[in-house]
Amino acid sequence: MSQWLTNSFIHILSMTVSAGWTILFVIVVRLLLSRVPKRIIYPLWAVVIFRLCCPFSFQSLYSLFPSALTAPAEIIQASLNEPGSDILSGNELPSPVLAAAAPNPSDKWNWMLFFAVIWASGMCLLLLYRGIQTWMFSRRLRSLESVKINEIPIPISYLPAGAHSTFLFGLFHPRVYLPKGLSSKETEYILTHELSHLRRGDHIVKPFFWILTCVHWINPFVWLAFYLFESDVERSCDERVLFQMTVGVHSGKSLSDIKKEYSSVLLQMSSKRRFSAGQPLALGENNVKGRIKGILQYKKTKLWISILAIVVVAAIGIGLALNPTQGGTAQAQRSIDFTTNDGKVFSVKLSLPDNLSLDKGDTTDSSVSSFLITRQKEAVGSLSIYPFATDSAEDLQSVDTSSENLPMQIYATIALSNHADYTNGYEVVSSTDTLCSAVCRPLIHEIEGYAGNTPDAPWSEHDCVLAYDLAGKPYFLVLFFDADVISPQQLREIAESVSFL
Repeated sequence: MSQWLTNSFIHILSMTVSAGWTILFVIVVRLLLSRVPKRIIYPLWAVVIFRLCCPFSFQSLYSLFPSALTAPAEIIQASLNEPGSDILSGNELPSPVLAAAAPNPSDKWNWMLFFAVIWASGMCLLLLYRGIQTWMFSRRLRSLESVKINEIPIPISYLPAGAHSTFLFGLFHPRVYLPKGLSSKETEYILTHELSHLRRGDHIVKPFFWILTCVHWINPFVWLAFYLFESDVERSCDERVLFQMTVGVHSGKSLSDIKKEYSSVLLQMSSKRRFSAGQPLALGENNVKGRIKGILQYKKTKLWISILAIVVVAAIGIGLALNPTQGGTAQAQRSIDFTTNDGKVFSVKLSLPDNLSLDKGDTTDSSVSSFLITRQKEAVGSLSIYPFATDSAEDLQSVDTSSENLPMQIYATIALSNHADYTNGYEVVSSTDTLCSAVCRPLIHEIEGYAGNTPDAPWSEHDCVLAYDLAGKPYFLVLFFDADVISPQQLREIAESVSFL
């Protein structure tokens, strides 16, 4: 349970960082395009919602998203956890060697679980509080008188005497709520506004956004986004009212007169007792002062400006929704020749990101062939070939290439090392009857160059590809990368590309 909670929190952190960047970008766009109608800006909030609820996206050469923010939850987890802690990707326990040599679970892990509990508690309290408040509010509305007007697609309910709120409320059975005694002019303005919400589905989008705000309550930018979203929702519907009034039955009135009438209606409603005060899921009466200011400043936008603004907003929205293509994408397969200690030569083909190079490494072990993996002439990993741990045909025949357990008949020469642990998330990427390619994140005991006692040396995580082919090739491949040199997706692509010749 604690691991599930911690992993969930890590994924939320990953999404909330992505959403935070998107929110900041949208806020800047709103400021730069402050004179553009809100109905054009409003769709950008869909991208924010997408980033808040979706942990992945498509990759594209065109993206307004920084590459550093597209790291998945695994990278965030790796950066937050101390090597040797109990948080492992798989369900396996650390090996006895690691358990004896590694330190106790680190303080960072304890802090991570602590923050995860705080996050989950805050989310549950917010959802529970708002759920109870909404349920009690809906109970107050059930007994209200309602009527069905032919031209109106949903029922209209009238509030008790003395209440002058006007709003749209309800998820599955929305209704418009009006005070009694409104004039025909006031009713027309208000219904036009509320039905604009209904046609766009705002009564569904707003509660969904609120739930996401509760989930991401630790991010203050999300609260700001919800507030600005409310403002844009209402003001875009106000603009719709002004537009419809100028082209409808009131087309004979000037825009100036319509703005004055509509502002007067809103001001009159806000100056009296509000029935739904404190209910953020109701639509229609948020930030009346700002709405009136926006109505009075409203001007018809020239067609070419609207078209240009739509193109710009669409381009920004698409750019924020797409992740950038990862740098150093895999190139054509490389063929690497290995000479074994008995003089035999065979080849391995694999793909590497184009910013990485292979250089022949020096080794004192004649049974191991190795290469250094470099980036800008700096070593960031290694590629080595090892013999199988056994040459028994019976043992090798028992190997299940698709098993998610480390095949000890193959990898025992490295898996049983006193200074390595390979149980950290062994995952098969591709397999046939004889071939297997897998990825993992082993823990390595960094004893080289450590000045203190060997057992006290730190443990570090590495990204790794393990591959073998039982079809006449009694050797397996180990491809090491320093942690987070490449993305998990790139690591999987490398594993899929390995073939023995």
